Amino acid sequence: MSSRDQAIETLRAIPDPVLPDLPFEVVPFRPEHAEGLARLFLTIYGDAYPIDAYYIPDAIRAEQERGNVCSMVAVLEDGSIAGHMALYHSSAPFKGLLECGMGMIHPHYRSSFMLFFLFKELIEGPAKEVPALYGEAVCDTIATQHLSSLYGFMETGIELDLLPDKGEGRVSCLYQSRESGTVQRIVHEPAGLEDALAFFMDGYEPKRVTVSADAGLVAPATDATVEYFEFAGVLRVSVVRPGMDFMDYVRAMEEDASRSRKGCVNIQWFLNLGVPECGAAAEILLGLGCFPVGFIPRWFDDDGLLLQKLTVEPEWERLQLYSDRAKGILNRLRGFYPK
Repeated sequence: MSSRDQAIETLRAIPDPVLPDLPFEVVPFRPEHAEGLARLFLTIYGDAYPIDAYYIPDAIRAEQERGNVCSMVAVLEDGSIAGHMALYHSSAPFKGLLECGMGMIHPHYRSSFMLFFLFKELIEGPAKEVPALYGEAVCDTIATQHLSSLYGFMETGIELDLLPDKGEGRVSCLYQSRESGTVQRIVHEPAGLEDALAFFMDGYEPKRVTVSADAGLVAPATDATVEYFEFAGVLRVSVVRPGMDFMDYVRAMEEDASRSRKGCVNIQWFLNLGVPECGAAAEILLGLGCFPVGFIPRWFDDDGLLLQKLTVEPEWERLQLYSDRAKGILNRLRGFYPK
């Protein structure tokens, strides 16, 4: 039996300690909260959460101590843990860009303001020290989308069909960003995507300086990082600088996805808009059936452009979106989707 399985078995032996209708306080994570937080993950996700560490109290403590995760928890007056939200480094090559997520509320408290207070304390506390933040708000509810907009996060794209639903189908995520500082970064605009980028970036602050991405591919080999999220069927490729081998590189990634990763249904390509070669890379990806879905501020410290390739057409009608801007992005993506 794996350590994950052992931890889940131990947690299941503990009756759910969370009682309804108790007062709560939102506080920074402390080591003694680890057992209650692991039990909360089991309550919310069963045994399906993809990261082993969050079922193992010692691993939760270690992640917090290393600074990989910065959590706020909602503690009931009897000491049990009924809610959670965190800042953490996820996929972005730029270590100063943190994701705001892992929001969980025990079913007894979903009609309360617990999620709001968790978000508030996180953003008004530790998030103040972070250069840039983003969230991937699930589009089967509008709660997190709404909260993020209240605290200055702006919608810059939609990651279509990003996650498997608990039942059938897929769930998309609204990409929302905010950053501190006033530096105007340079964005290289790939030919043919000028209007798309202008739309995604409209109103985002600080404003960017745009120039043409008209350089050819000069580096011998592509510099990229690759992650495969098996539970989601998503292959994520962050292209720091495309090389002269980029066409072959893309075809190799697609072949690997279809042959070796049988559950892969979604390939995401993050292109670095800080290098002029991104234009040549975008042309190749568009020619192979990818389409733009978002502007990704500070992904490489420089900004990114996200293109996707899906095995089936997105489930457009399932998206629940809070803002008019998000709804406008969805309408634009319908037009970008290859027919």
